[in-house]
Amino acid sequence: MKKLLALLMALAILCTSVVAFATETTEGTENQNVAIQTEGEAPTEGEEPTEGEEPTEGEEPTEGETPTEGEEPTEGETPTEGEEPTEGEEPTEGEEPTEGEEPTEGEEPTEGEEPTEGEEPTEGEEPTEGETPTEGEEPTEGEEPAEDNTECAPHVPGEKDEARSVAPTCTKDGIDWFTCTECGSLFSVTVPATGHKDVEPAQTKVTKEPTCTEEGELTHYGCANCDVESWTTVIEKVPHTYGDVEVQEPTCTENRKNIRTCTVCGHVEETEEEGTALGHIYTEQDVNLLPSCTEPGTSGTANVCDRCGDIEEGTLDNVVELPVLDHQAWLEANQEAYFYTVEYDENDNVIAVTVNDAIEEGRTENYMSEIEDENGTLGSLSTDYTAATCTADGHIAVVCNECGAKIEQVIPALGHDVQILEAQQAGQTIHDCTKADSILFGCVREGCNYMYNQAFEPADEHTFIKDANIVGYKQRKAADSEPVSYPFEEIATCHDYYVTVECDVDFCDVTHDFLVEGTGEHNANGDYIIYVEPTCTETGRELYNCAECGYYQDVTVEALGHTELAFVKVLVEPTCTEAGVRLVECTREGCDYTEEQAIPALGHHWVVTSTEADCLKGIVGRTIRTCSQCGASEVLEENAGHKVGTLVAHKDATCTEDGSESYWCSICHRLVTETIEALDHDWEEVNTIPATCATGKESGTIHEFECTRCDAEKSEVDDDMPAGHTMYSEVDGLNHFVIKTLPTCESTGLASYVCSVCGELIEDLELPAISHNTEVTFNEETGAYELTCVTLEKTETGRLKDLLMNAGYEEMVADAVIAQMTQGSSANFAGIGCDYVEAIEIRNTEYTITGSGNRGKIELKEGCQPIKGGVAYVRITWRYTQANGDTVSFVATRTVDDEGTFKLSGLSVPSGWTCDFIYAEVVSNPDADELGFGEYATYGSAAL
Repeated sequence: MKKLLALLMALAILCTSVVAFATETTEGTENQNVAIQTEGEAPTEGEEPTEGEEPTEGEEPTEGETPTEGEEPTEGETPTEGEEPTEGEEPTEGEEPTEGEEPTEGEEPTEGEEPTEGEEPTEGEEPTEGETPTEGEEPTEGEEPAEDNTECAPHVPGEKDEARSVAPTCTKDGIDWFTCTECGSLFSVTVPATGHKDVEPAQTKVTKEPTCTEEGELTHYGCANCDVESWTTVIEKVPHTYGDVEVQEPTCTENRKNIRTCTVCGHVEETEEEGTALGHIYTEQDVNLLPSCTEPGTSGTANVCDRCGDIEEGTLDNVVELPVLDHQAWLEANQEAYFYTVEYDENDNVIAVTVNDAIEEGRTENYMSEIEDENGTLGSLSTDYTAATCTADGHIAVVCNECGAKIEQVIPALGHDVQILEAQQAGQTIHDCTKADSILFGCVREGCNYMYNQAFEPADEHTFIKDANIVGYKQRKAADSEPVSYPFEEIATCHDYYVTVECDVDFCDVTHDFLVEGTGEHNANGDYIIYVEPTCTETGRELYNCAECGYYQDVTVEALGHTELAFVKVLVEPTCTEAGVRLVECTREGCDYTEEQAIPALGHHWVVTSTEADCLKGIVGRTIRTCSQCGASEVLEENAGHKVGTLVAHKDATCTEDGSESYWCSICHRLVTETIEALDHDWEEVNTIPATCATGKESGTIHEFECTRCDAEKSEVDDDMPAGHTMYSEVDGLNHFVIKTLPTCESTGLASYVCSVCGELIEDLELPAISHNTEVTFNEETGAYELTCVTLEKTETGRLKDLLMNAGYEEMVADAVIAQMTQGSSANFAGIGCDYVEAIEIRNTEYTITGSGNRGKIELKEGCQPIKGGVAYVRITWRYTQANGDTVSFVATRTVDDEGTFKLSGLSVPSGWTCDFIYAEVVSNPDADELGFGEYATYGSAAL
């Protein structure tokens, strides 16, 4: 019994030592991978093999270990004979892990087991996720060792870990392990398989002969690098064996072709002689495929090639697709092929039939083979037709000669077609409903003699309806001196035009012209006299004659703005509390604009922790949040731990004063008094005093508030003071707007109005001068376009509105000016059309501008036309940096001599200034910098 107790005590002491050693080892090897081999395995680097084993080359036993028989035990251990201790542990005598068991943390699993997380697998095993394989092992696909720092990407390879790396084979990729020089982590790189290699001498055999359509196969026997018995490679196809060349003559669309055919496999090779296609010869022809009782058809017109029958794309017109004819159903559904219309009364009685003009009375032959309408040529049909007269019914029947299908219809008597035969009033050529007239009426149908005479009393006035009885259209385009009659499809809707309508009173032929204002949406059609593209910061210009109405248009194109900003780099990294700064740049070509933009602060990433309070022990409970990024922390709540018991006293909080509550703590039985924070005011708006533009009023809208809980009051003032008086009323539009002096294209006008906000009468409001109504002509002698201001007819109110809007008028003011200007008997607008003439010289020229010393030179680029007439000028811009760092620019215009040179110097600047650049541009006259017409040439630059 004593021996047994002594043995148990010894075992207990031994277990305590082993646990202590395991803990120490675990702590000393944290974040390291330690491999301990089981019995029969090769020891890891630094170990001494067990009895009968040869240690791996270069290995020595781990410091401090004492192996089983034949090994040296780990320092501090004395394993029982025959045992193999696990890492940090000494098993009892004769123990080994049971097969299939999973060893505890730090143990080496026996053969066939799967190690737990963080263990080193035995030989031949694959490590689980996060493990580092032992020497010669390959980690599971897609996994990296636990040490791999994925935040470091890409890794920078350092020293190669030869022990971990696995060489590739013929068929399997290898893997190399490296230590990253940036973060110190291990990472792997796949090494591709090497592929098989012939033995020396090579042993091969063609196992499949190649042809001109299939690859062959070469079998290799034996590999110099592995023990594979055989492997195959591909033999390329052999070339085709072609016969004689056959020539395929060209067609309208295909070039002449030379064709060769392989005599072995039949493969065809074609080569074309470029440019030998004949091309189509199109003429307009009917395109018909006639339907019948059994076959469908189509009908239309198109441009058809006389050579090949090809239909030119986009010319097929009036196409009708006809299904196979069930003649009876087809004839009933398509009577309009024979009767244009059949009209019925409310009782379904036929009251009128209009017959196809191609159907002749009494004709019974196969006429339909010659008749083509929107349904095409309709086949073998015959007709029995008797025309109706003014007083007698007619009859029509259509029969299919092939299937007997038939439709027929009685044609009601036509009734007389009464028209005016003669006007009795002397000299009257147009019937006027406002004048007395006697008119002879009669039936105008052939063979009918019905007629009568009727007198008419004059009407009070004509009845003209704008959208009814239209008989024509008229318009004055830029090239016309007065309105001209045009078909409606030729009317330019962008400009004013007239609709001519006839009086709605029967037999009155008097007409009236209604004015229709143009839309103002003009069309350059890509043909610009001057076109300057806008940039991010500079406006562009479109100068053109409208392709529809011909009038000159001068349009300013708004600057594009820097809308395409792209990220360049981060200038200041953001923190939890401070915003960062990044640099962006405009990506539009030719723009070097950059801008610094704020990067929002990252904000804290709070992690909340809490401790419980204990009022008996005086421990205060706290809820604290700490930022996981920067370490900042703050106390969210402190709790002394008291628990509300019997309430002793209570004082309500007010808007401005704290309240309180006292109670006995049910835990520590002490009197506790807690503060109730003041409520703050609950403001409610009770009055609003709007801002005005009255004299002496300096504040904006005033808002007055009262607290709903107490008697407190306050007021707030908005910063919304009106910028000035306004002439507009929400109800009436312009508020008492009176024009005193009308503007012209050379002088301003005057008007007055009553301010709709403060009611003050505003006198002498200046109305801008109206834009010139210019027409553009080209002067062949000077090579310049001349803009001349011409008179404007009163009927062209749409054009006048365009000119006013171009001059900066608001639409309501423009309408008021137009209404005033249309009064009076003159046919033209007074003050529109003056002596204004502007010459714009256009130069089909590109220049290179250089400079040196005191002279600059313009050199014409190759292939460009010289300047057309006149004297050339150069506008030069100098930019200097002053001594204090500020910049200043100077502009001067120079005359260019016959040799293309000009004076480059001439500005006197203070000492200490430096010249940054000189920019020179070709212009048409010395004042060109005031015109703003944009580019006239490709500009160069020169330097002092």
